[in-house]
Amino acid sequence: MNPIHDPLDPEASANARIAARSDTAADWAALDRVAAADPAVWARLAQTLRDDAALRRSLASAFACADAVTLPAPPRARLPWLVGVAAAACAAWWLSRPSPQTAPPAHSPAALAQSAPADAPLSELPRLVVDARPTADGRAPEVVYLRRTFERAVVDRVVEVGVNEHGQPLPRLVDAASLRGPQRF
Repeated sequence: MNPIHDPLDPEASANARIAARSDTAADWAALDRVAAADPAVWARLAQTLRDDAALRRSLASAFACADAVTLPAPPRARLPWLVGVAAAACAAWWLSRPSPQTAPPAHSPAALAQSAPADAPLSELPRLVVDARPTADGRAPEVVYLRRTFERAVVDRVVEVGVNEHGQPLPRLVDAASLRGPQRF
């Protein structure tokens, strides 16, 4: 079994979830699509399942010993800061979106997205000062600040950051059909 799990390879992802006994109907549908062009997919899946069964048999006694050990209660899971940032971005988007019956305000990101060239920044949020200190000659302060801009781009695929069962960030491929227009970003 290939130990590398590539979220952009549907066959590897489906094989990994099937071997882990966490497969869904979508995993089987993905394998069907890949197998239409490459029937050897089924032989590779069979080999993956044989390898998994052999590994489980060889580790059964070790699992029995591990299952007999009582562990302390796990600490409360802390969500990574990235989840908080994503929630804040979603809230900001929700509050700033125009109502369906009105046009977007002239200076809103939605209006700018309709009129700006593809490679130009759409707008800029206020700058955040990160650090300020005097220069070596002492005549003027040096300021380090963060510029935040809204931009747009056409991309081959969209990957979002999810969280696995351990609270760690995990990349996940987003289906383009599930996106609902430019206001999603």
